[in-house]
Amino acid sequence: MGKEVVLKSKNSLKNMREGLFIYILLYCLLVFFFAAKIRT
Repeated sequence: MGKEVVLKSKNSLKNMREGLFIYILLYCLLVFFFAAKIRT
């Protein structure tokens, strides 16, 4: 069971990194969208 947990945590860490990248990308898009909305 211990080995399984380690494998899962390593896998989730990789998924978390990918998810974080997508999250930051979406966040930047949102900020850009709102900035454009405020300017006009």
